[in-house]
Amino acid sequence: MATEYTQKKNDEIQPFVQSYLQKPSPETSEPVLEHLRPTIDSALKSFAQGNPSYATKAKLMAMESVSSWDPKKGALSTHAFNSLKRLYRVVGEQAQAVHVPENVRLDWLQVQKFTADYKDTHEGLEPSRGAVADALGFSQKRVNKSYYQSNETPASHFDTEQGHSTLSKGKTPEDLWRDYVYHDLDEKNKVIFEHLLGYNGAPKIPKGDIATKLNISAPAVSQRINTITTRLSEFYE
Repeated sequence: MATEYTQKKNDEIQPFVQSYLQKPSPETSEPVLEHLRPTIDSALKSFAQGNPSYATKAKLMAMESVSSWDPKKGALSTHAFNSLKRLYRVVGEQAQAVHVPENVRLDWLQVQKFTADYKDTHEGLEPSRGAVADALGFSQKRVNKSYYQSNETPASHFDTEQGHSTLSKGKTPEDLWRDYVYHDLDEKNKVIFEHLLGYNGAPKIPKGDIATKLNISAPAVSQRINTITTRLSEFYE
């Protein structure tokens, strides 16, 4: 009975995996990541002391595990969780290799403590950066830099080579910051970002065409563009 249930669960998620393996992209990865979200959260707690700065690395590891998953040997979530055990090593290596400025380290400790307390009292909900800034009396810029500088791979994402997920290579720090900003946006802002900068191979189109595509007003697009460009400009500050 348990075997039949496991196979049924595997069959249900197979289309997500097939779509991703056939055409790896941020879009096809989203349903897989959503399915694996509880597994990733559990692995972060178990193997990275719940440190949210390892969330990006955990997502990368989870997506890399998809390519090596054999449905006949068990559920994807189990396979991904076993792959995520490597976080132990990553955390250990990072502790030895990364030297974060003392002021940033102290800021980050406060951010982590507030985040943990907030999640405890809000049923696991992650606080927004605005909420963190308000609670700690930090500027938004100070909070953003704390997240960025304390993250071992703040802007890493996965590219594709021969259908397999791989860490980005050869990117400049500016490119990585751009990727980091993109992955932190909501869905509409991601579309604007793509057509504004030609990101992910999207064609650059005028603001009016973006507004039509998203079925929102041109002023709303301009306001969202201002938000995006402000985030991008933080790289130079």
